[in-house]
Amino acid sequence: AVDLGQSDLQVAIAIQEKAMASRQSETIGDTLILVEPSSGSFTCGASTTPDQLIHEREWYADRGFDLFDVKRGGGSTHNAEGQINGWFVSKVSNLRNHVMLLERVFVAALAENGVRARSRIDEGNEFVGVWVEDKKIANFGTHTTGSVTSTWFALNVSMDLGPWLFIVPCGLQAAVTSVEESGSG
Repeated sequence: AVDLGQSDLQVAIAIQEKAMASRQSETIGDTLILVEPSSGSFTCGASTTPDQLIHEREWYADRGFDLFDVKRGGGSTHNAEGQINGWFVSKVSNLRNHVMLLERVFVAALAENGVRARSRIDEGNEFVGVWVEDKKIANFGTHTTGSVTSTWFALNVSMDLGPWLFIVPCGLQAAVTSVEESGSG
């Protein structure tokens, strides 16, 4: 695993892209990259539609938020301090099973920390991620090049949830939560 600590998200994304290329050429094995974003930003995945950004792009910059497109599935997300972001860069033979396994891992880890969470993937692909009741606590998005998949995740631990109101998270009219808000033990 590579733990970047608190770092600029765009720097971490560049490292992830290099890891993808290295995994594709088999110069590295499967890799986990972790980062806590050092500042607030909004990222737009491949499924982001214009209506997911409540304001014009300049509005976000005027308030100190970076806003950029990323190579992953999913819609718009907020990334900031108090959130763990990461990428599993690996060869994956069945993407759906891979994502479902990661959801189960997150649900189990949250349970160990006193948070009752669940997967909702059986309700449709738009519900990929981990949920506490009807609030999303962890997001996932994937990008595949050849036989290598980068599975991005963001787990809300103790972040300010207010900026999530500036977007339509993942294209869903759903609230978000954090480990802290959900009553970790």
